[in-house]
Amino acid sequence: MTLILERENTTETDEWIELKCGEKVIMGRSISSDVRLLSVFVSRNHVKFQQEDDTTIAMTDLKSMNGVILNGAKISPCQPCKVKIGDIIEIGKPIDETIMQSLKTSDVFIFRVKMLTTEQLLNRTPPKKVYESNHYRENLKRKLDVNNNDELPCKRLNACDSSSHSCLKLLEKTMENKKTELEKEKGEMVERLKKMKQEYEGKLLEKSAFHHEKEDDLNKIIISLKEELEQLEENLKEKDIELVNYLKEKEQELKEQFRNELDKELEKKESAVEEKMKVIIEQHTKEKEDALAVLKSEEDQLKAQETQIKMLKEKQENEQKKVEEQQTEIKKEAAAATANKIFDVMERELQCPICNDLFIKAVTLNCCHTFCEFCIQEWMKGQTEQTCPLCRKTTNAVTYALAIDNTICSLMEEMPVAIKTSRNTLIEARASLVARVIENGEQGVTGRQMNQPPASTAEMHDTVQPRTSSRNARGSAQLHLKHHSCTQVLLLMLECTSLS
Repeated sequence: MTLILERENTTETDEWIELKCGEKVIMGRSISSDVRLLSVFVSRNHVKFQQEDDTTIAMTDLKSMNGVILNGAKISPCQPCKVKIGDIIEIGKPIDETIMQSLKTSDVFIFRVKMLTTEQLLNRTPPKKVYESNHYRENLKRKLDVNNNDELPCKRLNACDSSSHSCLKLLEKTMENKKTELEKEKGEMVERLKKMKQEYEGKLLEKSAFHHEKEDDLNKIIISLKEELEQLEENLKEKDIELVNYLKEKEQELKEQFRNELDKELEKKESAVEEKMKVIIEQHTKEKEDALAVLKSEEDQLKAQETQIKMLKEKQENEQKKVEEQQTEIKKEAAAATANKIFDVMERELQCPICNDLFIKAVTLNCCHTFCEFCIQEWMKGQTEQTCPLCRKTTNAVTYALAIDNTICSLMEEMPVAIKTSRNTLIEARASLVARVIENGEQGVTGRQMNQPPASTAEMHDTVQPRTSSRNARGSAQLHLKHHSCTQVLLLMLECTSLS
């Protein structure tokens, strides 16, 4: 199998290049190159090929003017590039597209890498060493036409105007100079060809004489060799028969030896395999026992960990329950404390100065003092001038203090059950007392005498008198603070709700 470079864009069968391992093939326009590519767009030493393996070729661009194109891509100069079977190589393709448009496809040398057998190579026509492009051929034809046709300058001169005689003279001189040069070149080429013919004819004569002498010698040698061959063939036939018999005997002996050796090796291998199997089984049993022991220990550890986890969970639950109970107790204590504080503030600030209990239907006078409705009515029954029991100012107007009643009701909802029941019993007793007073026409009693028979208005006046004197002694500033007690009560109520 050999690699070749076959030209694609041509119909001729002799345009292909054979590549051999280790040999270098240089393509270019110069005479020294191995394969000449005659084209204006090919450099003197354009590209180098060297076969490395049976399937790969190393191709290097020798700093050519238009470069080398491999599979549609231009390769970098002076760097070897691997080429495989089926790749397409383009050489002599101009860089300028306008020039390329004016050319034909046959002006570019396009080669494809192929692999051929020895039979295919022998059937092919021998390859060329020089390849020409159509562009190069046309240029040569033009030059030859110029040399042969002497009438062309005259025709050009007739086509020109009469004013351009100087230009025509110059053209004639140049044409004459070119003719002389071409004639000289023709003469030189003819002389060279004649010399080449003479040398070639002399060599042919020498070779023909030598061949005739050699042919006689060869005929003699051939006759002697034929006789020797006949004898050798007879001897070989006899030796072949002997060898066949000898080989048959040796084959039988070798077969018997091979069978014996095979039986022995099989016995040895079987014994070795049995021993290995025993060792492996023992190792597996030991590993299983060890694994079972490890699993048992891990199960015991897991059980112990589970029991510990259960104990810890129970402890945590008990602790959480204790903490919750403590929190509930703390909340209850805090609620009770806040309720007691609120109740103390209510007793201190929302208390009627006549009955010394929480206001029931609070009423505010024009002097800004607040009393129970029943208490102030009982106070003012026997007076000619209706005055305040604390400051002794005349009362011109009485207004209901609904805010105080609402605050007391809302605060009582946050109080304990005992305080609520005492408050409800007080309200019921006051209602029964009011009804009894209305029926019997009796005077009012204070909240502390609810369970006693009602007292007279004079006794009530006497009981209230020292309280008023003490309040007058504290001054007007303390009376003014009485109206700001509701805000304190509301703040305490908010604390109570947040704790609950």
